[in-house]
Amino acid sequence: LTMAAARATLNEVLLPEVYVRAEALGQRMLAGSQAAMATAGAPSYGTVFGFKGSVVFHDRAATNYREFLKISTAVSHLHFLVQHNGGVFLPPWGKSESWTLSVAHSDADGDRYVSNVARVAELIHGLGDRKSDLFAAGSFS
Repeated sequence: LTMAAARATLNEVLLPEVYVRAEALGQRMLAGSQAAMATAGAPSYGTVFGFKGSVVFHDRAATNYREFLKISTAVSHLHFLVQHNGGVFLPPWGKSESWTLSVAHSDADGDRYVSNVARVAELIHGLGDRKSDLFAAGSFS
């Protein structure tokens, strides 16, 4: 029974076009997220690899572990809470807010994610100082 399920998954569900669809949805989510953050003047970058993607709320990619440790997680924590309250469940408290898509995810799911990022952008746009100790108090680097 287990082998039959695995065979059906590989031969009937995870077809090449499903991978193309997941990549397209992820790219759409990343582009929408970056556009929303840019409206708040907040830097971000990210990557998408098929069913996986991530957004990092920082101005540039870390090139080593020491740089990665210096990235504040304050915006990431806010992002997690807004996504969770907005119906998108992510792994908590990361510096790179990653998602995992499934074959069941739709454009509407991607739109919900981007809408939640836009809410994060609205919230941080109202903050005057994003580098203060008070702002970073929730950051566990």
